[in-house]
Amino acid sequence: MSWGIFAALAAGAIWSLNFIAPRLVEPYSPVDLALVRFIVAAITGFTVLFYRHNALAGISAGDIVMSFLLGAFGYVGYFFAVAIAIRSAGGLLPPLIISLVPIVLGIIGFRYFNPRTRVRIVFPMLLVAAGLLLVNARAVVLSDTSALPPGFVLGLAASFAALGIWIAFALLNERVLAVRKSIDALTWAALISVGSGATMLAFLPAAPIVGMLELANLGLFRAEALPLIAWGVATGVLCSLVATWAWSYASQRVPAALAAQLMMTEVLFAIILGSIIDGEMPAMCSLAGAALLLVGVAATVHAIYDDASFIRMPHPRS
Repeated sequence: MSWGIFAALAAGAIWSLNFIAPRLVEPYSPVDLALVRFIVAAITGFTVLFYRHNALAGISAGDIVMSFLLGAFGYVGYFFAVAIAIRSAGGLLPPLIISLVPIVLGIIGFRYFNPRTRVRIVFPMLLVAAGLLLVNARAVVLSDTSALPPGFVLGLAASFAALGIWIAFALLNERVLAVRKSIDALTWAALISVGSGATMLAFLPAAPIVGMLELANLGLFRAEALPLIAWGVATGVLCSLVATWAWSYASQRVPAALAAQLMMTEVLFAIILGSIIDGEMPAMCSLAGAALLLVGVAATVHAIYDDASFIRMPHPRS
C-alpha cells in the first residue's frame, strides 16, 4: 500500500503541469497544446505497446475498447469540458467546482471503511475542504461579481460535467483494474494514451467551440512554436502516460477515495510552479490553504493506513 500512496502523490505532482503549460505556449492556444499533447501521447503509447507487445496477450478486445473510452472521455472529454467551462463562465468557477473531486470521492468511499475509520477521516476531509477554499480565496475576493458572463449557465454545466468525468474516470479505471488484476499498469496507461490521441484527432473539428486553433494560422515551423512543442511533448509523455501509469498503479493498491486525497499534491505543486513563473511569493491565503491541505491529507492517510481494523476495498492489490 505504501508504494500505492507514493504513486498517487507522484501522479498529482505530475498533473500539476496541466495548470502551468497552457500559460507558457503563447501565442498558441490551449487547444493547440492539447492537439500536440495527445498526439505525442498516442505515439508514446504505441511505442510502449510495441516494446511490450507480450503484455497484450492477456488483454481482450473489450479491455482495449474500455481503455480507449477512458482515454476519450477521461482525457479529451475532460479537456473540452474544462475549456468550455472557462470560456463560458470565466476562470474562477470551474477550478472551484473541479477541486471538489477529492471531497466527492472521499464521501463515495465512506462505504468501504469501517465505522471507526469513517469518524476519523471526517475532520481531515474538512481540513482539505478548508484548504481548497483558502487556496482559491484570493481569486474569489479579487473577482468582479457585478455581472455574470453571458455563457454562465453553460459554463456551470460544463464545470459539473468536468467534475463528473473526473470522478467517473477514477472509479471506472479502478474497477477495471480490480477485475482484471493481470493487466500491467504501464500497458494500461499506454492503451489509454493511444485512445486519447485517436479521440483528439477525431474531434478536432470541434476545436472552434472552445477556442481558436492557432496552429492553422501560425504554423509549427517557427521559433515561437518551440515552447508549444516542448510543453506538448512534456505533457504528452509525463501527464498522459507517466501520470496515468502512476495513477493506475495506485488504483490497484489503494482505494480511489484515499488516492484522491493524495492528489492534493497537484494543487500544491501548481501553487509552487505558478509562483515561480509569476516571479512572486504565493498569497498568504494560498500558503495557509496549502498548509491545511498538507495537514488534512497527512491526517487522512494516517487515519486509514494506521487503523488496524481498516476494512480494505476487496479488490485492490496489497
